[in-house]
Amino acid sequence: MHRTASIVLVIFFSFCLSRQVWAFGVAPAVLDASGSRGETINQSFTLVNDNELDTVFYFETLKVEAKGESGSPKFIPYNTDHSELPDWITLSTKKLVVPARSFVEVPFSINIPSDIESKSYYAAITVTDQAPANVDSIQTKTAILVFLTVKGQTIEQAGLLDLVVLPSQSDRFLGTATYRIQNQGNVYLQPTGEIIFKDIFGRTLSITDANPENSRVLPETTRAFETGFGNENYWSNLAIGPISAELTLNYGVEGKMNSKTTFWIIPWQLILSIIGLLTILIGIKTSLKKK
Repeated sequence: MHRTASIVLVIFFSFCLSRQVWAFGVAPAVLDASGSRGETINQSFTLVNDNELDTVFYFETLKVEAKGESGSPKFIPYNTDHSELPDWITLSTKKLVVPARSFVEVPFSINIPSDIESKSYYAAITVTDQAPANVDSIQTKTAILVFLTVKGQTIEQAGLLDLVVLPSQSDRFLGTATYRIQNQGNVYLQPTGEIIFKDIFGRTLSITDANPENSRVLPETTRAFETGFGNENYWSNLAIGPISAELTLNYGVEGKMNSKTTFWIIPWQLILSIIGLLTILIGIKTSLKKK
C-alpha cells in the first residue's frame, strides 16, 4: 500500500462529511482486510500531527451503516451498538501522545470469531485530539473506514437498475451520467468500468470513468453513482443529433453489467449563427443584384 504520498495529507471521513481544516490527519482513509474464521489480522494506520505542540489523540471504534443512496455512511454511537467488527478490533492503545510535527504508526488487530457468517463487515476507527468528554459529535473526529471480508461462502451479485444521462443546457458536449447499482450479495462491491459516448455516425465522442472515486456498494443496499462527461472546448467534441451512451461495469471476480441509453444534443447557438450568416449573405447577394 502506497502510504508515503498520502501521509502528509489531512484525511477527512472518506465520504466527505466535513470540510473543516484539521491540524492532524490519518492515512489511509480506507483499510481493506480479509481473513478466515478464527484468524487474527494485524493492521496499522499512520497518524500525522501537524500541530506545533505535542498532542494527545484519542481512538474509538464505531459501527457503520449505509445511509440512503448517496454513499454517505451512518456512524452508530458506541453506546447504542458496537456489535460485530467494532468489537473485533483491538487497538494497541486508546490514547496516544504524538510529538509536534511528526507521525507515528498506530497498530491494531482484528480478531475474527470462529462462529460468524462469511460476508463483509465494516466499522470506523475514529481519531480526535479532544478528550472524550468534550466530543459531542462524530463530525469533530477523523475516521478510517475498515472493510473486512470473512472468507467462505460469499455471494457477489448485483443489479444495474438504471442509467440516466442529463446533457447541459449549453451547446457544448457536457453533462452528467447517473446510474444505480443494487448489491444483492453479502460482500461489498467496488465496480469499475466506463461510459462510451458515440454520435449517430459511430464516432466516439468521449470515454468516461464510471467510478472515478472507487466508491463501494455495501451488501443489501442501493447506491447512485454520478460522473461528468464531455469537453469544455466547443469545437473538440462538436455533436449534433442522437448520442448513445453505453455503460459497461465489472465487479467482484467475474461480475459484469451493462446498459445503454440515447439522448439528443441540438446546438441551437451554432444553428442560429449559421442561419444568421446565411441570411446576411442572401441579403448582400440580393442587394448586389438590385444594384
